[in-house]
Amino acid sequence: MPPPDTFNASERSREKERARRDDLAQIAQGADTPVQVRDRNGLFSGLDPARGRLLGRRRIRLED
Repeated sequence: MPPPDTFNASERSREKERARRDDLAQIAQGADTPVQVRDRNGLFSGLDPARGRLLGRRRIRLED
């Protein structure tokens, strides 16, 4: 068994394909809508928005 800190691209590809099939099955069965699947799988879906905060703003001026 490889150490836990290694990355296996082939295994990750299989995991993603299984997840896609599961998502499509959930949609086909009516258990989830495409919007629910999108929200669950989104880039920032693992982050808790209640714990976020704005650190600063940048002012950008476009020159003519």
